[in-house]
Amino acid sequence: MSADDVRGTGVRWTGRAYLLIGVGAFLAVAAVASRSAVPLFVALPLLLVPFAVASLTTGRSMRADLTWAAGGMGADVDLTGELRGSLGTGARDLVLELFPPPGAVPTAPLRISRGSETIRFTVGWRLLEPTISTVRPPRVVWQDPLGLVEQDVGGKRPGLELERYPAEIHRLGAVRLDRTITLPGETRSRRVGASGEFYGIREAAPNEPWGRINWRASARVGRLLANDYQLELTGDLLIVLDVRPCSSDRAVDARLLGIARAGVHGIADALFHSKVRVGYATFGEFVEAVPLSTGRGHRARVLAAIAASRLSPVAGPAERCAVSVRRYYRPGITTMVVSSWTGDVAEELVPYLRRQGFPPLLISPSSLPMLEGTGDLAPDEEPLARRLELVERRVRLSETWRYAPVIDWNDYWSLEGLARFLRRPTRRRVS
Repeated sequence: MSADDVRGTGVRWTGRAYLLIGVGAFLAVAAVASRSAVPLFVALPLLLVPFAVASLTTGRSMRADLTWAAGGMGADVDLTGELRGSLGTGARDLVLELFPPPGAVPTAPLRISRGSETIRFTVGWRLLEPTISTVRPPRVVWQDPLGLVEQDVGGKRPGLELERYPAEIHRLGAVRLDRTITLPGETRSRRVGASGEFYGIREAAPNEPWGRINWRASARVGRLLANDYQLELTGDLLIVLDVRPCSSDRAVDARLLGIARAGVHGIADALFHSKVRVGYATFGEFVEAVPLSTGRGHRARVLAAIAASRLSPVAGPAERCAVSVRRYYRPGITTMVVSSWTGDVAEELVPYLRRQGFPPLLISPSSLPMLEGTGDLAPDEEPLARRLELVERRVRLSETWRYAPVIDWNDYWSLEGLARFLRRPTRRRVS
């Protein structure tokens, strides 16, 4: 049986059946104690009905295979699904239990339309933050009309991959990373190749393609000449995701890592479409790295590694990350560091990477939006407290501005700061 197959269970009593049996047993004891037959006549149906219903439904076999999809855009998720199988008249008594992903708020109630062999359902959610998650398939339970017995219905029910990114990520595929980080003395990386801007004329090779021959120049000199072109190289990108616990609240760290994971997943996916060589590394206690490459197979490996990233139980020192990264990648690669930056443990990561020869760019998802309104402040004091917390965060990040551009990611559904920086790299402070 595959991981998507759900095995059906046998018939079991519900809480209502146990309640009836308990009441019936109490009345039977009362009849014996009072030596009266009246409570016994009431107790017998209550005791017998659950057993009768269970015996009549034993051996019932139902199967329901699930097909479903997630629609909508951005934070809005419209979920539609269909259950099809050998349901018969039992389709009227099926109950669906959905498991929304963390941070999902219902926007439309569950609507179910039942047929003889199919059940269709729709539901609407709104996500509070970007996410890369697998939605658990719904639990399908059959209950008798009286609600006394139930059984889980088996069938093929795959999980649903839910991917929601900020809208700006879709524009990153057109960005060329040849000069993402501006450093003193840095020049554009170029090579001579078959396409790009015209560079010069050379002698044609014996197997030179006809489309590269310069026929006018060849006619003037009486021999075959070919064009050379100068093409700007698309820069490599290394993404380092900081999975260390940085604050005292692991729940906040886990939520911030989920947001960072969704952003990194979307950024890598967009850059793969522009043939950028992308490497991916996570740093918790140790570095786990996927080497630089491109292509469909490498894209699948990187995206799977991003989706599997989880919060580390132990925070390793920043020096270990910088030294380990140098073992897997050559210095000089543009390095995108994604870290929540909520504690002292993260503040040395960017300087150490810079000293090891990796020009960094920091993207820091802020915890302030998710902490807003969680204190015991009065409504009129909340704006001032939020402003003070923002100033404190900017002061902490100002130390990093000396080493790398910083993007303070405080609007989870927008990465305009990153898109603006990639369009026009600058050493100015980016927020």
